[in-house]
Amino acid sequence: MVFSQTGFFEGDSMKYVLIASGLSALLASHASADERGDKLLREFLTYQSKLEAFSCELSLSMEIESPFGPMNMDQKFSFAVQQPNKMALRGKGGGMMSVDMVSDGESMTTYLPMLSAYMVDEAPKSFAEMNDPDESDPMGGAGLPGLDSKFLMVAAEDIEKVLAAVESCEFVGEETVEDTKVMHLKITEKGEADFPGMTTELWLSEDGKWPFRLKPDMDSMMAAAEAEGGEEADMMEGMEMNVTLDMRDCKSEIQENVFAFVAPEGARKVNDFSEAMGGMMEMEAPAEVVPEVEGEKKGGPLEGEPAPAVTLTMLDGTQVALASLKGKVVVMDFWATWCGPCKRGMPGLSRITYARRDQGVVFMPVAIADRKEKVEKYVKGFPGANEGRPLPTAFDEKNDIASSFKVGPIPHTLIIDKKGVIRHVHIGFSPDHEKTMAAELDALIAE
Repeated sequence: MVFSQTGFFEGDSMKYVLIASGLSALLASHASADERGDKLLREFLTYQSKLEAFSCELSLSMEIESPFGPMNMDQKFSFAVQQPNKMALRGKGGGMMSVDMVSDGESMTTYLPMLSAYMVDEAPKSFAEMNDPDESDPMGGAGLPGLDSKFLMVAAEDIEKVLAAVESCEFVGEETVEDTKVMHLKITEKGEADFPGMTTELWLSEDGKWPFRLKPDMDSMMAAAEAEGGEEADMMEGMEMNVTLDMRDCKSEIQENVFAFVAPEGARKVNDFSEAMGGMMEMEAPAEVVPEVEGEKKGGPLEGEPAPAVTLTMLDGTQVALASLKGKVVVMDFWATWCGPCKRGMPGLSRITYARRDQGVVFMPVAIADRKEKVEKYVKGFPGANEGRPLPTAFDEKNDIASSFKVGPIPHTLIIDKKGVIRHVHIGFSPDHEKTMAAELDALIAE
């Protein structure tokens, strides 16, 4: 190396020293960040494992991009756990993702409001078992992406096992989220064979004791599912998903009797949720984002309640406020081109509503979870196969309308009376649905 009379490096030698110095500082910074991250993660897991009970308010946000279009879903829950295996997860405000899962330590009950049905299974013996679902698990772990993270609800005896699977835990930094100071960790797990390790982002309270936000590595999860093949791989083909699980009002307190399940009025117990759907789900095309139903189930979410005040966007871009149709009987049918039962039921719905159009009946199909060009093609060809009847269809691009009406499996058909109240809900398709709904329409016309 060449020194000047002042003792400093000259020329290229100086550049190399600066680069080496900068690289050393960068590596030292990463090492320091990992050390702090490791320490924070261990302290968090240790503190949580010592809690006898824990409760919080959950908010799950999912953003899905699929070949059939985007879908954004948000769902709120109340959540409580107690060592070693009691849990109560309850959906709030309805919605497509609403579910109740309650373990009293002996049995685990899963209730789906959109089907008004529940299943009872033997309770997992521990939280670790809840988060390691097998094929018999009807919902997959705790039922929510993120809530089954191995970094939540960890028992003391499992801490070292969890930490041993971590490749690195980077302390990203202190941040302010929603006016709250939090600490951001990026946890990378050790990979296996052909799969890189998954990366989970975890935000902790300022004191490091409570979870604040968690973002699971959905890209790696979906890549693993696609590699395994089967129906899950077909459903995820071409799909991108972002999930954020927010946890608020965390505390070491639980409400009395929170782990007791009381079946809602009208809910029925089933051995498998396909019973409540009237038949097993079909898959006509890959990447479905909502299930389709072959058999028909009468009754469902919002029946007897005022219809949400939504504005529908038709395929041609014109907008129709549902409130503007008061005084008429409206038949809304949520459907998709890939849904076989939807297309089998569409001609009958078109027939009975078209025959009563002069009596104030309006047919309003709403296409969801689909490609707009495929919907347009189906709608364009519909009159030719159905005695010239048009199919004026709304297109729910972001599935916001479906969420407002708490739509789950499709077809999902609503009959709204002249006052704007949802009087009948039909989920699925059956051969006699045309006759049943024609009678319901005639009764509402006469009111």
